[in-house]
Amino acid sequence: MNHFKNLLNTVSGIAGFSVTLAFGIWLLAQPNSQILNVASWVMWTLLDGVVVALALKGGNKKPYLFIGWTAAAILVTTSMLWNGAVWQIGFAEMVSITAVAVATYLWWTNKWGMGLIACAIAMFVAGIPQVVNFWHVPAQSTWWLWAGTAAACVLSIAGSEKMKSLQNAPTYSSVAFQILVLSVLFR
Repeated sequence: MNHFKNLLNTVSGIAGFSVTLAFGIWLLAQPNSQILNVASWVMWTLLDGVVVALALKGGNKKPYLFIGWTAAAILVTTSMLWNGAVWQIGFAEMVSITAVAVATYLWWTNKWGMGLIACAIAMFVAGIPQVVNFWHVPAQSTWWLWAGTAAACVLSIAGSEKMKSLQNAPTYSSVAFQILVLSVLFR
C-alpha cells in the first residue's frame, strides 16, 4: 500500500508541474499580453516556494505537488521576464506578499502548521480576482488547467501519509478553488 501511495504522490507532482507549465506556455502564446503579469507569477512562485519549505519543516518528505507547482512557476516567470511581460502590483499580489511574509515568519518560528494554513488561505484569496474575471468573461478554454490541477491535488491527497493532516491544507484549498473556478466557467 505504501508503494501505491508513493506512486500517487509522485504522479501528483508530475501532473502539478505539467499542468502549471502547460498553462504558462498557453499564456505566453496568447495574443493579449495584458494577461501576462510578471508580478503575479513572482508572488505565486514565492508562495509555492514557502509552501514547499513549510511542508518540509512539518515533516512531509515528499511534497512533490508543491515542488511541481514551484518549479513550473519559476520557468513561467523566467520566460515572462525574458519576453518583457507587464509588471503590475494589484490585490492578488498584495495578498500574496502579505501571506508570504506571514508564512515565512511562521516557518522561522516553527509554527509550520499555521504557516500552511496562511498559505492555503492566501492561495484561495489571491485567486478570487481570476474568478471575478471568469464570472464576467468565462474562459471555458482553460477548463483543462482547473480540472488538471484538481486531479493532481486529489492524487496528492490520496498519496499522502495522513489525509487529514495540516500538510494537506494548501491541497484541500486548491481543490476547493478549482471546483469554484470550474463551476463559474460552466454556469
